[in-house]
Amino acid sequence: MRAGWWVWLVVVAAGTGLGQPLDPLLVPRLEFRGQVVGPDGVPRGGVEVLLAEQSYGEAMDLGMPAVSFTSLTADAQGRFSYTPTNDSQVIGAMVWSEEGVGLGGWERDMVDEPMAEVLVEGPRLPEILVPVVPWTSASGLVTDSDGQPIAGATVTVTMFNTVAVLGMVLFHGEEVDDDLDLEALVAHGVGEPVPWPAQWSALTTTTGADGRWRLERTPAQGVLCAVTLPGWVPNMTGVFPGSTEAFDAPHLERQAGLRGRLVDPAGQPMAGHRLSTSMYGEATGDPIVTDAEGRFELRELAPPTVDLQSLADGDALLSRQEFELTPGETVDVGDVLAQPARRLTIVFRDAETGRPVEGIGVTGQVNGMALPRENPPRSGPDGTVTVRGPATARYGASAVVTPVLPAGWLMPIEDDSLYLDLEEGVDEPIEVSVYPAYSAAGRVVDETGAPQAGVYVELEHSAEQRGIAVRTDAEGRFRYDAVTYEGSYELTVYEALGATPEGEVYWFNSYERLNRTVPAAELPATGWELVVPTVRRIDVRGRVVDDAGQPVGGARVTLTGAQQERRSPAERELVAGADGTFEVGGLPAEAQYAAAASAPGYLAGEPRALAPGETTFADLRLAALDQVVTGRVLDAAGAPVAGARVYVTSPLLVGGTSDGTGAFSLADLPRGPVTLLASDEQRAVASVAATAGGPPLTITLQPLPPPDPERGREVASELLHDVWEATTAEEWPSRTDVLVALAPLEPVSALQMVAFQPVGERAASLVALWPVVAFEAPLVALEAVDRVEALGPERVARARLLLAVGLLEAGHQAQAET
Repeated sequence: MRAGWWVWLVVVAAGTGLGQPLDPLLVPRLEFRGQVVGPDGVPRGGVEVLLAEQSYGEAMDLGMPAVSFTSLTADAQGRFSYTPTNDSQVIGAMVWSEEGVGLGGWERDMVDEPMAEVLVEGPRLPEILVPVVPWTSASGLVTDSDGQPIAGATVTVTMFNTVAVLGMVLFHGEEVDDDLDLEALVAHGVGEPVPWPAQWSALTTTTGADGRWRLERTPAQGVLCAVTLPGWVPNMTGVFPGSTEAFDAPHLERQAGLRGRLVDPAGQPMAGHRLSTSMYGEATGDPIVTDAEGRFELRELAPPTVDLQSLADGDALLSRQEFELTPGETVDVGDVLAQPARRLTIVFRDAETGRPVEGIGVTGQVNGMALPRENPPRSGPDGTVTVRGPATARYGASAVVTPVLPAGWLMPIEDDSLYLDLEEGVDEPIEVSVYPAYSAAGRVVDETGAPQAGVYVELEHSAEQRGIAVRTDAEGRFRYDAVTYEGSYELTVYEALGATPEGEVYWFNSYERLNRTVPAAELPATGWELVVPTVRRIDVRGRVVDDAGQPVGGARVTLTGAQQERRSPAERELVAGADGTFEVGGLPAEAQYAAAASAPGYLAGEPRALAPGETTFADLRLAALDQVVTGRVLDAAGAPVAGARVYVTSPLLVGGTSDGTGAFSLADLPRGPVTLLASDEQRAVASVAATAGGPPLTITLQPLPPPDPERGREVASELLHDVWEATTAEEWPSRTDVLVALAPLEPVSALQMVAFQPVGERAASLVALWPVVAFEAPLVALEAVDRVEALGPERVARARLLLAVGLLEAGHQAQAET
């Protein structure tokens, strides 16, 4: 396996939500319940349960959040419950015992979904199982960069549950054991690695003379281990779930050092100057300070290179500079020359009065060097602030400056940062206009004058792509403290679908009460009364059952309410109670409602509409996924086909592979008819109809006819012409896409069809076609270019260049010279 798998771990953690702090307002305070069972499935009472949780706003390291642990004791039946006392996200429940390690969690979407209305005996999630899995062993090898074994390295478990790492390894095409069953390895509801708790005994060992290490007892869910040795760069290794051998043999490399002397442009030593290693212009290590002779020395660096840059402000600065390192040695780079600092002077003025504005900070970077984020430089009474950076940059001179505004001020909505090209020079001082922030306050009432509590008032500026919403209080009042009087706002008043749940509500899944455009200059500071139509309310209820009519407790129910003249319906996520029932009160009667249910172990049901005038849904039925289809795959001669891919394509997609005897088994299917597709991934396929749970099948693969490239081109051309005809006049950009696809097959036709585009679209279509047509039919394209006056001289010149290259490739020397 190639090195670098640990980088994927960071990506996995961010993608799964582990590294994403949630807004405390978005998470209802829920009760988390579970039961600990042993490897035999029998409850384990009296064991300690650790709840892993992440508190909002905690510091994060490389995208991984800090995780705290709360200790509970399971009752005699192994059950436990926990309600966070602060705004935190529970990741999972963990158990250590002499039998093994248990890990279980609640479905992430159920916990994160802010609109989930939990109806199981109050605000509680369905009870989960925390199964204790027997201990296993783990071993591996540690070598140096030459592949020689390293003795005495320390290997320590830092995280466990590595199924997410395994998933990313598979995604990146790495080879793993074919016997690994990924689905069976996923811990209950926990898809990401979990830190090894400090409350548990450390799992650590050292490598022997042969470089090998072994832990006699490790979690079967898989582990990630830190590999350390004084004088060497740390690394990581790990073991997949269900395996005992490390999936990577980490290479340790000796640490390096760097020393030198920092001098100014006149060659004089720069004493007391702060330096730091850096990445992308940001400091990555503890600062070091040059001595009285300007000397510095860094230790414990990771080869092969290190970036070094100034942290100090001054007249001379060291821009980000890369130095080569030698493992096991301290490289003396001699004198390191600092550059004269590049100064940028910015003046902030009130856009309305022209007066200077004091107290505005600036962050960002100048020529690759980051400006301080903590205690950034701020404008003085004259509105002026001066920042410094290196005079040159490795990848071109530029600056990005982001103002840090005090309360009461706004940047221009369309431009909240300054992007400066220092290569071309800028006029200084740089004048930046900021706008006073105004307030707008009022209340929302309906046509009867009744205040509308708990609804949302959103203002989206015409120059922005996002809106800012505030929620009305019990008297229907709302207030904005940071609006501008420039441009216009789109005003929207909306509410949650039904009685307002805990947490935020967004426009796209809400019920809209009012929408109109308001000139920003007309926003009143006080006394703004928004009148919305009066709404008649109803209560809606229903029940989720299986195909035998038994209730499905804990099922997820998606309720939608469609409004006239609005594309997306309002939406609300619910959780059915233990008896399968759900209910929502206070719904607008004018909407058209539908509900769809889903639950683990069941086929998701189709949406069911609520009949006009009714308030109770017919039962939402879910088909249990408890059936199996088995059989054998044979070739046309009747011989078994090993390794054939077999899929159920309807009513859901489930796949598997035939074994050495051609046998296959596909589980988790609903009762009833299914359609199967089998292929040897060569040129033989078969499709059959079957009944889930029925007798074993025999699928005989039939060879496909040999490929006919010419016929394939004809069919492709026919399909593209059909798409062209089906495309309406309002979808001209998609017609350009059709032409680009058609050009390799019929370059002349594609160019001729440009004439059927609207006049204003013909130039854009030709520009899109040139890269293809220039090489397929350069002579025809060259003639076409001269006939399109709308292109303009610059585009014609670029097109001729492309066509000339195509002509040369095609051997048309004379035309290319012309």
